[in-house]
Amino acid sequence: MRTSRSSKRCSDSLLAALAWVATCGADVAFAQSQEPQPETFGGRLEGAALEAHALLERKEHLSVVACERRTRFLEHYAQADGARRERALALLEAARPAGASTGWQPSAALLRRAEALLQDRAESAADAELERFDALAGALDLVAIPGAFELREKEPTTPVTVRVALLSAAQARDCEFVLQWIDSARRQVHGRKEPVDARGFAGQGFDMFLRAPLCEPGACWLYGRIAPRGVAPFAVRTAEIRVDAIERLDARLAALRERSLGDHPGYVRLGELLTSLIVRGARRSASLGGADLLAALEAWSESGPAPGSPVPIEALDTSPGGAERWLWSYSPSATPRRALALFAGPDEPADAPFAGAAGLEWMRWAERSATQLFAVNAPTEPGELETLLARLRAWSGGLEFGVVVRDDAWRAFSLGLATLSGQPFDAWIVNVSTPASHHGALLAACPGLLVAPGPAPAARPGLEWVEGARLPLIEEALLPAHVEAWYTRRESAR
Repeated sequence: MRTSRSSKRCSDSLLAALAWVATCGADVAFAQSQEPQPETFGGRLEGAALEAHALLERKEHLSVVACERRTRFLEHYAQADGARRERALALLEAARPAGASTGWQPSAALLRRAEALLQDRAESAADAELERFDALAGALDLVAIPGAFELREKEPTTPVTVRVALLSAAQARDCEFVLQWIDSARRQVHGRKEPVDARGFAGQGFDMFLRAPLCEPGACWLYGRIAPRGVAPFAVRTAEIRVDAIERLDARLAALRERSLGDHPGYVRLGELLTSLIVRGARRSASLGGADLLAALEAWSESGPAPGSPVPIEALDTSPGGAERWLWSYSPSATPRRALALFAGPDEPADAPFAGAAGLEWMRWAERSATQLFAVNAPTEPGELETLLARLRAWSGGLEFGVVVRDDAWRAFSLGLATLSGQPFDAWIVNVSTPASHHGALLAACPGLLVAPGPAPAARPGLEWVEGARLPLIEEALLPAHVEAWYTRRESAR
């Protein structure tokens, strides 16, 4: 396997970073949260290196937040009845710009408005004050430090600092701001309540201080509730963030410090993600929470990552902005029979296909069908596609190799098709928002499944069409089922 630039950061450096977290523990990480000075895998960063690291970490965090908002919308969409879904879709369709290109995605603010219709919060359209508060809540991000906490059996529990900050423009309001936990047993646990002036939302936002809930190990969720001061006629909620309760967290981090597993870049990357989450609250993986990251590190052996979890396995290259672009993998428990690469959009987290309900369905199908899954960003330059596909083919190890390209990745992917010297995959699945009739000649050299709105494409051997939504975001949760059914039909016909 090619050695990436990441592997040059030796495992001793990773262990030094984890040792710093394990040594300071959650309380010291909490105390340092105001001005974090990251101890990274090359030693303590200073000056320009520190600034560059912070910018890249922030960019990855924002990419994950955008993915979280899409996942949240799809969860509400799945729970809504037909009438509410129709109203939400009508809003999204009406907001779609005329002549919008392939890959258009609704903004977070637009998804928030559509969520109001899915949850029957439609009264916000008639109540201007409620609408302003709801827009403010939708524009906020919460950053919890530490981003996963040590489970304690009695009070006092782990202290947590929460930074509340605007991600996009919204009209700030004087308000009562409540932080609320949903613990691992799905119980509501009060966190903290404070009056906040509108000016508190300016700049970097403001910090609130609370304690972790007393609960069992598992995923906890933290959200804010905002209401006008005084006797409030309503309250609105921010998006939830995941903050895992982890048993023996400090001791397990200390145990990782004693391990020596060489310098596999994926192992190093997992350590980076966990360190960022615990020390600075930066969420840099769309699919893995703190407990998942820790478990993946613990399960990694000399032979590589364990099956049953998404993991990064290779830094393929560096983006123009300086961030490494990663290849992620999910290995089923059984010996794989085929390999399938799920392409994320160029600006999404590379592991976005493994996130949320759709990601869970991909992984369940991988186990049922013994399919090796990969997740990777579509290339930003057309000439990069052939090299990327060759690398994916090599990782597939001679298995039948297919690609899944969603609408937001399709534009970048399709531009690269003209540069290919051969057919580097054996099957394809494409989900686009443009009419299927525009894609009748698509990739005729191998069998494929086209998920797209009508009218139908011209019939030809090897092409199957499933009518899809004009907004491929809606189709994301259904795509694993479409793919499973298509592969089942292909196998039955053989």
